[in-house]
Amino acid sequence: MEEQGTKRRKWLSLLIKFIWISFVGGAVFVSVLFYAIAEWEIFGKLPSFEELENPKTQLATEILSADGKVLGTVFNENRSVSTYEELSPYLVKALVATEDERFYEHSGIDPEAVARAVIKLGSNGGGSTITQQLAKMLFTIDPNQNIVERIKQKLKEWVIAVQLERQYTKEEIISMYFDKLDFLNNAAGIKSASRVYFNKLPDELNIQEAAVFVGMAKAPYAYNPHQHPEASLHRRNVVLYQMVRNEQITEAEFDSLKTLPLGLNFNMASHQTGIATYFREEVRGRLKEIFEEIKKSDGSKYDIYKDGLKVYTTLDYSMQRYAERAVEKHLSEELQPDFYEHWNKKPEYLKKYAPFYFEDMTAEEKANMVEQLILNGIRNSPRYKKALEEKPELKERTYTYNRAYYEMNQLQNKVLGADNVRYKYQQTLNRLNKDTTNARFVLEQKEEVRDRLEEVQDSIDDIRDEIEDLRPSYEKKKAAYMELWKPFDDSMQVVFKKPRKMEVFTWAGSQDTVLSPRDSVIHHKWFLRSGMLSLDPKTGHIKAWVGGINYKYFQYDHVRAKRQVGSTFKPFVYATAIENGMSPCDEIINQSVTIPQGMYGLEEAWTPKNAGGDSHLDGAPLSLKMALANSVNSVTARIMKDFGPLAVIDIARR
Repeated sequence: MEEQGTKRRKWLSLLIKFIWISFVGGAVFVSVLFYAIAEWEIFGKLPSFEELENPKTQLATEILSADGKVLGTVFNENRSVSTYEELSPYLVKALVATEDERFYEHSGIDPEAVARAVIKLGSNGGGSTITQQLAKMLFTIDPNQNIVERIKQKLKEWVIAVQLERQYTKEEIISMYFDKLDFLNNAAGIKSASRVYFNKLPDELNIQEAAVFVGMAKAPYAYNPHQHPEASLHRRNVVLYQMVRNEQITEAEFDSLKTLPLGLNFNMASHQTGIATYFREEVRGRLKEIFEEIKKSDGSKYDIYKDGLKVYTTLDYSMQRYAERAVEKHLSEELQPDFYEHWNKKPEYLKKYAPFYFEDMTAEEKANMVEQLILNGIRNSPRYKKALEEKPELKERTYTYNRAYYEMNQLQNKVLGADNVRYKYQQTLNRLNKDTTNARFVLEQKEEVRDRLEEVQDSIDDIRDEIEDLRPSYEKKKAAYMELWKPFDDSMQVVFKKPRKMEVFTWAGSQDTVLSPRDSVIHHKWFLRSGMLSLDPKTGHIKAWVGGINYKYFQYDHVRAKRQVGSTFKPFVYATAIENGMSPCDEIINQSVTIPQGMYGLEEAWTPKNAGGDSHLDGAPLSLKMALANSVNSVTARIMKDFGPLAVIDIARR
């Protein structure tokens, strides 16, 4: 018995020694392994201190209004940075309760969670902490499917997680985690996701909205509230139950919250949607020009699509919303119905050309013009341009031909401009030739005008010679372009006649329908469009910019359009009168005014008419303020005649 007891004690002693040796040896092995991974990089390169300090992330450029509200973003990946203070406390509580209950107790690795994952082979959840998940998102681009390589990646993630815990506070790790998550639908990071899914800022999210986002962390597509609302709702309630388990909410609160709907206010971020779309496109173009000159401190160029810039503008957010609504309301509720009614009253022979109207044309000319307008719409459509992009050789020939056409067109415009100058000199010479006095100053004027005429004619001849020299090369490039473009265009016309499912614009919003692309072009031609610009005249700051009715469907910016200024120039004329001593209450006789030929260089006499003909010309006195308010041309012309165009030009420039 004593001998058996001695043997038992020896075996027990050996077992204890084995356990201690295994434990110490394992600890030493793990320490050496981690050291080797961290210092010797035996499993591959780890991020440097600088990379840990500044992880590579593509950040959207934010375009902000004067009052600091986000108008929109310019992005490859719509991601914005948020601080811990900008997060709803519910986001933090839900995340910790669901993904890492001992987050505030460990230093990057949770031994208890790892042991549980190993024993249960991951059936009861993985052992990854929030910090490990962040390390994976930041530095593991593509998880390896090979089991050995995946183990190596996992060990590297552990090392990086420990390094992140040393580098950042717990709060910073949580905010980085939410910033790095991709919630899909152009919603990368919690700030973008809050706007896309709920039209809120992150700190405005309530508890159930926060639970939706934390639920998506496990599988953003499978639990996406837009694509899979039922799965998202179930996952949200799982997160809420985890908050009950961790005593963040009560059972009663859970019972109440789990019955609530998702409450989405979905609006996918896009360069084509949102507020101030035309203005944002203008800003984007200007930024590209600005950053051709301005460089980073290291000399490299700024990239507006991923450098996370903040662009502060003068636009007033509220004024922009009112301006967009005003344009939409005026067009959709007033002018558009009138336009439809206008065409309903037309005879049948004109309706077939609707919504286009032409005067002084034959039926054949009208039909040809309508067809040309439709073809232009087709060729300028995104669908046509996308098909062209897929033909690299045709695209190259198109570019070459367009450059040649532009050069030729510029020269031809120079000829027209010079010819107009020549015409004016010829008119002046004709007038001087009528003077038979042979006075010395008249003869000198004639000689001077003849010299100018000769110079202009020589210039015209030189430009025409240049055109003729350019013509063979131009014709060759045009022929090469037409060789590929004509068959392509013919095939596209066939494609555009085939009905398909599509979205079209209506005043009530986008509408799904089945229509041929050609018919969709005609459909969109029916809509009246307009632009509106509001600025502070003291500073020149733009306060509202409405380039059209819907940027997605109508990308032509009417603010940038070149139009005659018309009556919008009249305030400068009246300001000239006031600056020269008149008062807004001073009265001018409302009667027809003629500025004679020769006065202010006029080639012929000019007698402007009022809107509605002469019905407004009653000979009664009219105050300046009433004349301006009613845009009376006769009074405006009287002021112009009295003070002269140079005075008006001077005040307009100032």
